[in-house]
Amino acid sequence: MLHVLARYGEAAKAYEQAAAINSSSPIPKYNLACAYARMNEKDKAFALLDQLALTGFFRPEQLNADEDLASLREDKRFSDVLDAARKSSQPCAASPEFRQFDFWIGEWDVQSNGQPAGKSSVQLILGECVIFENWTGIMGMNGKSFNIYDATRNKWRQTWVDDRGGITEFTGEHKDNKMEYLAEKIGADGGKTLRRMTLFNLGPDRVRQFGEQSVDSGKTWNTQYDFIYIRKK
Repeated sequence: MLHVLARYGEAAKAYEQAAAINSSSPIPKYNLACAYARMNEKDKAFALLDQLALTGFFRPEQLNADEDLASLREDKRFSDVLDAARKSSQPCAASPEFRQFDFWIGEWDVQSNGQPAGKSSVQLILGECVIFENWTGIMGMNGKSFNIYDATRNKWRQTWVDDRGGITEFTGEHKDNKMEYLAEKIGADGGKTLRRMTLFNLGPDRVRQFGEQSVDSGKTWNTQYDFIYIRKK
């Protein structure tokens, strides 16, 4: 209420007390920064915003829309806060590892041996962290995969599911302009099958997806499919 009444000095004292009582909550600190900005105490406001930007508490669009912060926007430090907020709220967007598989994003017609094999819509979702594939096969099988870079293991991971009840967990890495995934499947008889899926970046409008399997622990490999993705115009 004090803030709404433009009694910013009194509001700041109330926010300071709230921040001291609940030091883990970012809300009193943000409100305090807003009060400082209204009072033209820019150094204090920026000190708090710098701290909060690193936590991912707010997004850049929130800072740009908040009228309480209008007095700060011409200050160079404001763009620094925006940049820090962008990186902390969307860490994947700023990480080069998460961008390794972007060559697969798009709307695709898919061919095998020059004949239609299906269609695929590959989207970048969840804060630019996940590459989401929607596959529609010409023979009727449909599936989806979620692809994400696992920063704890320095590996890419894919979970594939389909409308036949299939599920496969792949682990892979990007190197030499291609993504190579490996998976292990255990059959009903206890036999082990290795699956290898490689996606080659052939340029801005073409991707090759090559699938193989091995039943002898990788000594020999048999081709499962060989797809060419052609970007829709």
